[in-house]
Amino acid sequence: MDSNRYVWLDWMKVLGMYFIVLGHFFPQGYKYIYTFSVPVFFFLSGFLSKCESNISLFWNKLFFNLLVPAIMMCSVMYFWEWYLSEMVYCERFPNVGIYIYRSIIGDTSFLGTCWFIYTLFLIKVLHQYIEYYKLKSVYFLFLFSIVAIYLDYLDFHRNNAFLDMVIAYPVFLLGYYAQLSKIKNMLNISYLLVIAFICSLLIIFICGKYNEEVWMFKNEFGSNYLLFLLGTIGGVVMLFVTSIAIGDFMPNLIRFFSKGNIIILGFHGIPVYLFDLYFPKEQILYPIYALIIMIAFYPIILFSRTYFPYLMGIKRK
Repeated sequence: MDSNRYVWLDWMKVLGMYFIVLGHFFPQGYKYIYTFSVPVFFFLSGFLSKCESNISLFWNKLFFNLLVPAIMMCSVMYFWEWYLSEMVYCERFPNVGIYIYRSIIGDTSFLGTCWFIYTLFLIKVLHQYIEYYKLKSVYFLFLFSIVAIYLDYLDFHRNNAFLDMVIAYPVFLLGYYAQLSKIKNMLNISYLLVIAFICSLLIIFICGKYNEEVWMFKNEFGSNYLLFLLGTIGGVVMLFVTSIAIGDFMPNLIRFFSKGNIIILGFHGIPVYLFDLYFPKEQILYPIYALIIMIAFYPIILFSRTYFPYLMGIKRK
């Protein structure tokens, strides 16, 4: 990767997180946002993936980068979900034992927004051993795609992180194969950036219009698998071109939010709920609400980085 990788890549992650937060307000046209918002993060995870020759090192990194943050976030969210169920909706909430069990077996209705982290954890384990034993990962791209289409044919959709791998791993592999750094050097000409951006918007519009809603947390890619993959690519191109066009604007701040993305991902559901409850439900205000939520995480990320680095996937030295 080139020396400028961190700026445009961090912008892609931050912009992608913004669309996820905005999408959870369910604004008009949220269907178009959902064509790429979550898939883009699996794509970027694949792009950043590095297979380790040392298995012990791999598990050590995976434990601190994903598993520890997920456990900490789920522990906090348990009390939030308990409060909503017992105090707000007056419904019986499962005890801790059931909550832990359902989370371990990958029930996304219990994992909440942490389903992404758990699914990514499973994908990284699978991918590490595929590469470690020098298997052809491209075969798994086709295999998982066929399984995804067959499960959709059976209308077999469940809230389960293990099943989510079926449609998430092919997207992860697309990112793993991508050569974004080389493409970046080709797109330094301004008119190519404009053409790529217009084409990406057109792709997102077509996929959003003709594909059904994409719900990755319950292994639903819509009604057409090719449109799902195409929408993912359209979203990647849109964020990629936008990030290149932005350039080196606020690199330190953007990198700060990029490193704290896992905290925003895990906890943004709380402020979204509060905004939806106490603020006017005006479609025109939703983009502003999403931006405010992103900015509001600044002190939380700063505090976590200083006192609870494990929450950010950082192993304290």
